[in-house]
Amino acid sequence: MPAPATVTTDGGITLRLEGKVPMSVYRRLQEADQSFNYDEVYQILAMYVKEWSFSDLDPSDPASYDELDTTEYIDIVQAVSQWMAGRYRGKN
Repeated sequence: MPAPATVTTDGGITLRLEGKVPMSVYRRLQEADQSFNYDEVYQILAMYVKEWSFSDLDPSDPASYDELDTTEYIDIVQAVSQWMAGRYRGKN
């Protein structure tokens, strides 16, 4: 299980990430992202992003991810994926 972490992405978004990550969920995230299944990606992100630097959006609500701009969304997906794999793309 990756350790809970507060990560600041290269784009300057601060995320608090935590939770148990079985390989099945990591695989689902990768597959959903590659097949542009945004509803599935949003559901998975909402499970692990506990706090973020967007005060007007709730990271536990999958609908919040649809409100992000594309660069913010891509930055978050990359950071969460790296965290799940035990690596950090952003700055801790």
